[in-house]
Amino acid sequence: MKVSVVKCEDYIQDNVDNAVKKAMCLADFEVKPNSTVLLKVNCLRDSEENSTITTNPAVIRSVCKILKEKKCRIWIGDSGGEGLAEKTQKGLDNLIVKTGIKKEFNVKLINFDNEKKVLVKNPDGKQIKEITTVEPIKKADFIISLPKLKTHAMTKYTGAVKNSFGCIPLKMKSAYHAVGITEKKFSELLVDIFQVLKPNFFVMDGIIGMEGNGPSVGSPKKAGIILASKNGVCLDFTASGIIGFKKDDILMLNEAKKRGLYEDFEILGEKNLKIPFKQPDSIIRKALDLRKYVDPLLYKQAKPNVNFKKCIGCGTCARICPMNAITMIDKKPNIDDEKCIKCFCCQEVCPESAIKIKKSARIPWLIELVKKAKKRYYVKKL
Repeated sequence: MKVSVVKCEDYIQDNVDNAVKKAMCLADFEVKPNSTVLLKVNCLRDSEENSTITTNPAVIRSVCKILKEKKCRIWIGDSGGEGLAEKTQKGLDNLIVKTGIKKEFNVKLINFDNEKKVLVKNPDGKQIKEITTVEPIKKADFIISLPKLKTHAMTKYTGAVKNSFGCIPLKMKSAYHAVGITEKKFSELLVDIFQVLKPNFFVMDGIIGMEGNGPSVGSPKKAGIILASKNGVCLDFTASGIIGFKKDDILMLNEAKKRGLYEDFEILGEKNLKIPFKQPDSIIRKALDLRKYVDPLLYKQAKPNVNFKKCIGCGTCARICPMNAITMIDKKPNIDDEKCIKCFCCQEVCPESAIKIKKSARIPWLIELVKKAKKRYYVKKL
């Protein structure tokens, strides 16, 4: 298996065209002429073109140009994360319509949240044995996934495997979050979905990614790369390694490897790249250092916390909550701690980044002592 890594320093269209074409060629991309090809973009929010949250339109346009050379029919679609189908539509419009891609390539735009639902059996799934997706996923001749390079507050990293979660319509996404209430369970659930709804090819937008508490409230981070492969798991191992994760850090990828979704691969193009990204806060996941054992003693359970100065009372958090733990009182969210399962979907979808994950200290002075000890340990280690 091949994974290509090609440098691309900006979103100037000619530069992106060259990088995407080179990356896809190195990864042995091929599709039958006149095929119906679905581009599964990452359209988490109704963000504008320069967002670090969504697949950049320049990358989408480059892939469309290659498909048009093959006289393919192009569909572009996603299911958003905002809690409303109209939000998904606005996001797709910003990415595809306003940028001229729809008209230029005669694209069929597909909002998965409005499509007919299809049930797919998944007997080998660990968390779900039957997956709800939509008809276009099953009808397309060929699917290309276009993920964004980002860290993720719950799964540490999000890329090709996680992008397939967008093949699930919104209401079922919330229900699945209620099943995947821990990093381990959610990672298994993501692999359940990926192994059944696996795309045929992957092109990752890593020109400007997101570090910290992604997939939506992190910070922009320039990596300056385009990645491509026929195998999304191999691509994810490559990309996560470039941004600083070790091979065993990502539970989702380890689970995919256990299920035979991984192949031995070679990296073509740029090799041995290291572009460290700031990792997400450990309060939503199992830490891989001393905090794994010490945190329960130092902290009370982490929970969503609303910054009411930022909150605009849109109610998106309440609509997306899989457990109906959030009610709107006087246009402000009220979180029921007893019902909350700590999936943190509310933080992920808040359009104003008004929800943060907060943990309160049990023994503040002891926490400071541990931080200082860890800092001395890592300095000494380096």
